[in-house]
Amino acid sequence: MKYLLVMLAMVSACAVAKTTLKPADPKPYENALYQKALTLNIEKPFVFQDQTFALVDEDKNIGIIIPGKGKIIHNSACFIGWSVNSEDIQSFIPTIGFDEWEIPACKNVSAIGIVSSGADMDVKIGIIYNVLGRDIEGLEYVILNIDKGSKNITIDKMSTQKVVYSDAKNIQDLRRALKK
Repeated sequence: MKYLLVMLAMVSACAVAKTTLKPADPKPYENALYQKALTLNIEKPFVFQDQTFALVDEDKNIGIIIPGKGKIIHNSACFIGWSVNSEDIQSFIPTIGFDEWEIPACKNVSAIGIVSSGADMDVKIGIIYNVLGRDIEGLEYVILNIDKGSKNITIDKMSTQKVVYSDAKNIQDLRRALKK
């Protein structure tokens, strides 16, 4: 009986694709990211080194998520760089300080994690930002969608809207908010 349970556990574990985030070194991407930031008039850009991750699916590298911050006009802005090969940045996504998030100033990235389930075809990455508004500090959330096949990355606006008022403090809270 024990043998049967062990075998079932092993088969179940192998049947689900394992997508993970692993710490990555942002240094090879910093120059390319800096150049992309300058195209949006982001001055003095830098990378959040402790929040840079490789997205890995079954030991195969899908891409590198490189969050950064810089100054734009009189505010701090955050952005995401995405690289799928060598030192190039394939996608540069402005987040806090732009568009829907134009008002708050970006203080830092407090958490990045996978918020999708293993059964999803695409990978959803949640990002929690510490932001500064007028006389208040708070959190803002961005959900990214990564197509594992094409390796394209976009902001998942529907999922982001779903969690915007969730009061999530961590990635686990974001997962729960997305399931509601």
